Amino acid sequence: MIFKTYTSFCQTIMFIDDNPIDTFIHTRLLKLSEFQGKQLVYDNCFAALDYLTCNQYVGELLPELIFVDLHLPLMSGLEFVEKIKALPGLIEKQCQVVVLSSTYPEPEMAFQMEKSGVWKILEKPLRLEDLKNIYEEVEGMRYAIAS
Repeated sequence: MIFKTYTSFCQTIMFIDDNPIDTFIHTRLLKLSEFQGKQLVYDNCFAALDYLTCNQYVGELLPELIFVDLHLPLMSGLEFVEKIKALPGLIEKQCQVVVLSSTYPEPEMAFQMEKSGVWKILEKPLRLEDLKNIYEEVEGMRYAIAS
């Protein structure tokens, strides 16, 4: 029951990964954690970018958390982050982006991701403890903003 207390501020989570096994693991992990919000799952950045672009001014349709694989074909996770952070609207304020990678990126790449607006970099696959820590941090940020 990790997520029961967090559903009031996190209604939607987006996953972007071209690997169906990783996608299965991550969506299953959310189910096991009893997260009851909406899951948006995409296998490429273009479809996810279309969704975010169409809904950039509708806060209740935007995900609070976006998990994106770093190494995707055609558009990398870093390129995706740069594109969504350039969009006007609510994305910059509402969406926290977590980049996932099977190996931790080199320091230069990690610095570039941070500079581009990546909130966290985590190794794949996610673990229950990772999700718990992320939720606690997001809850703290939302509380600080509301105060």
